[in-house]
Amino acid sequence: IDYKMVKSPPSHLAAAAILLSNKLCRRTVSWTRDVAIAVGLTQHGLRDCVVHIIGLLEQRESWQAVHRKYSQPSYHSVATIAFKAHTALAEQQTTGLHWFDSSIASEASAAHPDQMADPHQASEYVTDIAAVLHSSEGKYMIQPDYMQSQLEINAKMRAILIGWLVDVHSMYKLKPQTLFLTVSLVDRFLDASIVSRRFLQLVGVTAFLIAAKFESSSTDVGVREMADLTKNAYSKEEIRRMEISILTALDFKICAPTPIAFLEPLQRINRCDEAHVDLARYLLELTMIDYKMIKYPPSHLAAAAILLSNKLCRRTVSWTRDVAIAVGLTQHGLRDCVVHIIGLLEQRESWQAVHRKYSQPSYHSVATIAFKAHTALAEQQTTGLHWFDSSIASEASAAHPDQMADPHQASEYVTDIAAVLHSSEGKYMIQPDYMQSQLEINAKMRAILIGWLVDVHSMYKLKPQTLFLTVSLVDRFLDASIVSRRFLQLVGVTAFLIAAKFESSNTDAGLREMADLTDNSSSKEEIRRMEISILTALDFKICAPTPIAFLEPLQRINRCDEAHVDLARYLLELTMIDYKMIKYPPSHLAAAAMLLSNKLCWRKKAWTPYMVQATGFTQNQLRDCVVGIIRVLEEAESSSLQSVRRKYSRPLHHKVAFKAHRRLRRHGGCARSLV
Repeated sequence: IDYKMVKSPPSHLAAAAILLSNKLCRRTVSWTRDVAIAVGLTQHGLRDCVVHIIGLLEQRESWQAVHRKYSQPSYHSVATIAFKAHTALAEQQTTGLHWFDSSIASEASAAHPDQMADPHQASEYVTDIAAVLHSSEGKYMIQPDYMQSQLEINAKMRAILIGWLVDVHSMYKLKPQTLFLTVSLVDRFLDASIVSRRFLQLVGVTAFLIAAKFESSSTDVGVREMADLTKNAYSKEEIRRMEISILTALDFKICAPTPIAFLEPLQRINRCDEAHVDLARYLLELTMIDYKMIKYPPSHLAAAAILLSNKLCRRTVSWTRDVAIAVGLTQHGLRDCVVHIIGLLEQRESWQAVHRKYSQPSYHSVATIAFKAHTALAEQQTTGLHWFDSSIASEASAAHPDQMADPHQASEYVTDIAAVLHSSEGKYMIQPDYMQSQLEINAKMRAILIGWLVDVHSMYKLKPQTLFLTVSLVDRFLDASIVSRRFLQLVGVTAFLIAAKFESSNTDAGLREMADLTDNSSSKEEIRRMEISILTALDFKICAPTPIAFLEPLQRINRCDEAHVDLARYLLELTMIDYKMIKYPPSHLAAAAMLLSNKLCWRKKAWTPYMVQATGFTQNQLRDCVVGIIRVLEEAESSSLQSVRRKYSRPLHHKVAFKAHRRLRRHGGCARSLV
């Protein structure tokens, strides 16, 4: 009712209503991780919207229609309950803060009592801070080959400088952030300016001074102390001038994201104890010294340090779902960075400053422990693989013992594959009205062609991917070219030939066989020419994401048995024939087929949070697509095109066609009862 609320997006309003209702219901945790992930907003991000709604609650007399409606017993008298709950919470508030702000702080304190002494760790800001760090790290990335433009200095001199700075930092006992910011300032200045050999130490000591001023409100680090550190090789005036030079070259942008900034939240998510934290920091400080590590973004370095520290600590699961979600990277995606850090661990004698520092008991002697753990893991390795690669494979095998026989199912690649599929499906989307530009063919002819191709595919007993790729090639070619009625079957049979070549290394589907399939209405030469036409029209881009590619990982996450897999595939193959279903992206079709198959299998939870996370779709977002599949399923029994239904009525496919139609009838054939 309030006009001022128009400015808030609908998603914000819904999220704020859920958050405030949780507060008013006195939930211990009013904003769970699952809800935060679903809406992509923190309590802090919703603060203004929630406080505005609380204001409306206080002025309830101004909104009589809504207040009167929700004061009725049929609505559980929630209007009265809400106002009483708000009043009680406001009366309990003894500070000058709004009660909503106090509730955020108290929840954060209860969840992280060890963090609240340091305001930088306030947990309600974690998501916002992470978002800012990730969005800004690209702006401050250093050229990985900047040393080539330097005339007098090299990577070895840089390493000596940073090793010395590690000792200086330890002497002053400043925060880890100061050291990492110092190195960031040095690299960014050397990337922007040519520095002579004589002034390299001056750059380092001045960068340390700037970082110490920035990170520490109270410090003994001043210009005089910096001059003393260099044994008066540089005067105080030279240090001041270099400070101006560095700040000017960097446009006074000091606060760049560093690996330690990304590491801190990961330590908590990863549940690290003090020794584990020291181990991760040790690995990170090794990367600071090696010039070759500059090419990796800070977030990669932090994630790789956590992953490797977990491996060295022999954690059963070294890369949990929570950590993977937090960093957005898989073990495989971090592989090169981790192996590089392991190389630094092996050359620890080259990095004495860091090694000496973390060999001390005050740092739990993690330098010694790390090397022993690495050596033990390397000695256990009997194959030619690096021990890190073997550990990924063994974890995947333990988590998915049924998948490892097929290398295409290797679980460590699942996230990467899904990301590529989702990012590329938009490039290959077909115009949903392409048939309007065709002069001689229509949707019914297309359906007849695909029905015939289903029978051909069954005859050759090829993989399901071959059939879906065939249909994709047909649709993409018809979207790009005008085809006469006479050549429609030729397009279909040639698309099948291309898909069979692409998906199956060993197949009996050749030119002669394709010509025979058409009763020689198309010659081998015509098929060859059509193959060239299709490949040229598609710019030789054959491998487009298909619904079956999205379905396969969902089957495992959904824990489908063989019959359930066949049911989902049956629903998907029905959508192939129906031209109206082209408008839905492959990922939608796969998710909707899985959701509907769960409904037809009477699962209590048809769409779990894991499925929402894996697909990125809620039930409501899939509703229209599911209703479309139900329509296709209802029409299948009376349709003249029975190829898909006949195929899935066989015992080989667990007679899922019969079961699907019977279960649909038990729902009264009504789509609404399912969705």
